[in-house]
Amino acid sequence: MRFIPSSALVAAANVAVCFASLPVVDLGYSVHQATFNQASKLYNFSNIKYANAPRFGAPTRVTAVNRTTSDGQSRGVCPTALPYWQTLLPAYLASLETVAQINSNFLEVFNGIEANSTSVAAKLVTEPIATQTEDCLLLDVVVPQTIMNKTLRGENATGEFTSQALLIARMIVLDVDHGVAPVMVWIVGGGFVIGDKNAAGDPTGLIQQSMSNNSDGVIYVTLNYRLGLFGFMSGPEYTAQGGVSNLGFRDQRFALEWIQENIHHFGGDRTQVTVFGESGGGSSIMHQITAYGSTSGAPFQRVISQSPAFQVMPQNSTQDSRFQKALQWATILSNGSAITTLDQLKALPFDVLNKVNQVTVGGSYWGAFTWGPAIDGTFIPDLPGVLLAEGKFDHSVQVMAAHNSDEAHLFASPLVTSQDEFTNYIKLLLPEASDDVITYVDTVLYPPNYNGSYSYTTQLGRTTAFINDSWFVCNTRYIDRAFNSTAHGYYFDVGLGWHGDDIPYTYFNGVTNSTTTSSSTNATIAIEMQRWFTTFAKTGNPNTDALLYIPVYGNNSQIMSLNIQAPMTDDASNDRCSWWQQALYR
Repeated sequence: MRFIPSSALVAAANVAVCFASLPVVDLGYSVHQATFNQASKLYNFSNIKYANAPRFGAPTRVTAVNRTTSDGQSRGVCPTALPYWQTLLPAYLASLETVAQINSNFLEVFNGIEANSTSVAAKLVTEPIATQTEDCLLLDVVVPQTIMNKTLRGENATGEFTSQALLIARMIVLDVDHGVAPVMVWIVGGGFVIGDKNAAGDPTGLIQQSMSNNSDGVIYVTLNYRLGLFGFMSGPEYTAQGGVSNLGFRDQRFALEWIQENIHHFGGDRTQVTVFGESGGGSSIMHQITAYGSTSGAPFQRVISQSPAFQVMPQNSTQDSRFQKALQWATILSNGSAITTLDQLKALPFDVLNKVNQVTVGGSYWGAFTWGPAIDGTFIPDLPGVLLAEGKFDHSVQVMAAHNSDEAHLFASPLVTSQDEFTNYIKLLLPEASDDVITYVDTVLYPPNYNGSYSYTTQLGRTTAFINDSWFVCNTRYIDRAFNSTAHGYYFDVGLGWHGDDIPYTYFNGVTNSTTTSSSTNATIAIEMQRWFTTFAKTGNPNTDALLYIPVYGNNSQIMSLNIQAPMTDDASNDRCSWWQQALYR
């Protein structure tokens, strides 16, 4: 224990006058007061700044000291952007007859600068949300009252502080070196272009499940990281001009290291940190496990990767072309001022740079988001599937992984309607693949055979299978195989099992008629999932406090089906995923 000096005790006494009934955590550089939910008995320390975010630069430690107590109500989110194809999904799902009109609208946006740039920009640019800011590296810490009571000294039976002196004692105790409770850290998904720390939902139900059987429960943390052009611009030209690649992942890493350093202030045990996330959050976990190609040193002990998804982008030329496209759009959107270097891009006002982000993301081809993870030789020395196969990952981490039964339904382009269009689509996705590789994907992995001998009977089904394997399902297989003898996996085949349908289950709060993309939430399954997750976070074994037993993945590739509620062989244990893991398209 480190004792606060007398000057700090005086400051603590001053704080006690106004905040005698709510915890206040002093991080040294900032002071944070919790809000309290009486119904759920949870304290929430909101919008804590964990790092500075220099434009196109690596996150840095907060050095500016602010001694004004913050109640966390000043919210900030990172700039986001929406691909145009996502705005067309409702019409597409409602009627296939609209595809022709969708195609016309989509192609104008996809062609971008080559089309009418003024018209395209007008369709994609919107006013930024008031809370959007580049200074967005914030996190929340939610603590059950039971855990806070064990962390704080001098409380009465109701958990309220009874005097100024007790508050001073309380602030001293918060400065111990080691907490008592397991920690769950949520990394939000969203294709690396949309989303924020609070987008997934309210963690109350999840935390309450962690408190079953008279357990004190877990501490919940959720964080922002930079997105889109602000967080994932990359390539040799960009880095040669001083840019730092994969900033969003570096932000996540910084936050995880911040948790190692500071979570004890909230009662958290830094030796029991579980990172969990879905989609882009799930694939963020893949990249964090394999960061720097290191076999040790991850600032967490357990992970739950749900539907890990990302577009593969290993090629330098692809990264450079996207950097150049950003410069071209910046020139157009800054009233003709020539923007040809990163320094010039960096010097633009936020509103202009935000527009560049919107149009570059907006013009993504169907299912894609333009910006995302990229091999950079440092944080990402190679694709995570390759690194996992080569043993270049932290072997000490305990793992749960899962995928859904129809991940790619909303991402496979309905505009691919012929053999030639499918071949061109492969070339678009794998721009530096050799002709032999393109032919192999086109004729061996996903041949134009619609007689039912493959998993598809239509061209759209074929396109879906291609995206499903390469961007979604095989990623889970790579994780499970790397941690073969210890990994636990499940299969979300509830309802239609579309990508994202599992989020309302992860964040289930007792409302059974809330709808996902394709079905209403099944309370029994939701509670079972939450028991798996929180038990795993507390013990490293999801089966300790659960009704359904999840088998170890093992050589027989066993996972738990949520629909049939029995073990099954992973459908990703196939030759296609084995081929994709080799990354021969590099």
